[in-house]
Amino acid sequence: YTYAHASASVDGARVHIAENAPHIGEVGLDFTPVKNWSFGGRVTGRSGYRYTPQTETFRSAINVEDLYQATLTSENAAQFPAHVSIDFSFRYDFGGGRVFASVGNALNRANPIISVADGYVYDSGILPSVGLRLTL
Repeated sequence: YTYAHASASVDGARVHIAENAPHIGEVGLDFTPVKNWSFGGRVTGRSGYRYTPQTETFRSAINVEDLYQATLTSENAAQFPAHVSIDFSFRYDFGGGRVFASVGNALNRANPIISVADGYVYDSGILPSVGLRLTL
């Protein structure tokens, strides 16, 4: 588990200066039932990243000082929903190398990563990967 938070007072306005997720937790398990085979899994959960929302505040600012304060207070003022991912992997080692595969976000949970005017843009879904490593 990790907790991180950073903010500052800028000209009387409290501003979030960190764009990271304040809470991050991860649990992983690796299992080797026989000599050359390995299976693993990982569950990751985190609070959403901070972002600066699109607001109408800028249009309602009467003077430069109001605009400045509105800009400061809206900086990183919103937070994406929580992000959860379950990943699986396997590995087979042989005399000259290794074959491996993994599936990220195996349950295909929609995790928002970008904020746009009409909602969120979500990550790319299930992320499979396979590989071969040869030792020369």
